[in-house]
Amino acid sequence: MKIRSVSRKIGSAAIFTSFSMLAMTSVGATGTIAATNAQVFDAIHAAKSASVPKALNPPLSAFQTPVDLYRQTGVSLGDACTPNLTTHASLISSPQACTFGNPAATKTIVLYGDSNVGNWLPALSTGLATSSYKLSVFLFSGCPSTDLNYTVATLAPAAMATACNTWHAAVERSILAIKPVAILAASSYELSKISTADWAAGMKRFYTNATGGSRTAKRIILGTTPFFAIPVPTCLARAKVLSQCSLSTSSSYGTILKVRDPAAAAAIGGKVLATNQWFCDATSCPPVVAGNIVAADHDHLTIAESTYLSGVVTRAILAAVTRPSV
Repeated sequence: MKIRSVSRKIGSAAIFTSFSMLAMTSVGATGTIAATNAQVFDAIHAAKSASVPKALNPPLSAFQTPVDLYRQTGVSLGDACTPNLTTHASLISSPQACTFGNPAATKTIVLYGDSNVGNWLPALSTGLATSSYKLSVFLFSGCPSTDLNYTVATLAPAAMATACNTWHAAVERSILAIKPVAILAASSYELSKISTADWAAGMKRFYTNATGGSRTAKRIILGTTPFFAIPVPTCLARAKVLSQCSLSTSSSYGTILKVRDPAAAAAIGGKVLATNQWFCDATSCPPVVAGNIVAADHDHLTIAESTYLSGVVTRAILAAVTRPSV
């Protein structure tokens, strides 16, 4: 099967900005939900030497066009609250959260960031549905989650840089008004123009503004997800074994895990939730786990993969949220 490569790296002209206001269709996320971290690890290990399965979730035929690709990601679940330069532009200066989890709950967890927020939306919307927490989601595809003064030199085009600056100031006020019990920040991998020091300083600025300087809300950095060299469905369509499409854990992805994410957590006085444990072992990150295609492109999880991880992800986040402060 031939699949057009329809994905681009996240950055100034992200595909998820272009398609953020498409009407969402129901996407089946059939398959099992992992019961434990050990079950996920066993599935990762089993995939390392496996052939490309004939039955994949979702099937490769679900990635024929950019619209198809987008609808297989959790970003599409946040359409109603995603700003865009041409539609829903009012959300840039007046952000509105999408609500998931238990909408009747009195305690709120905020999930915030760029399009990689969508990586965790299916997992948390499923996992928190019967919890005592609602999930308020703020995302802006193509706008880095770190609060910096963006210019065309760091974020192009100029209109996107201006919109991102406006959104940061507004969304921090919106989150502050909610008074959440925890703020989870998700970020994309591909932001090479921002140094680690600037990244950490910008994350500190965001958390300071979004909490009013209070230490009451838990501050959690969601570890960056893998960034595959070739869009996963494109690679799988021509591969014979899964290892041909795997990502090396010791590649530049390892630098993010060991340097950028911990630096951000240290700057905010918070915690990194090491999400790579659900995608990689010590050497590599396979493109298929338990029959689920991991990513719809380079780094946006499929709804199927995120849903598969809903149990282990939710337990880890609730443990971090309820852990006593030190």
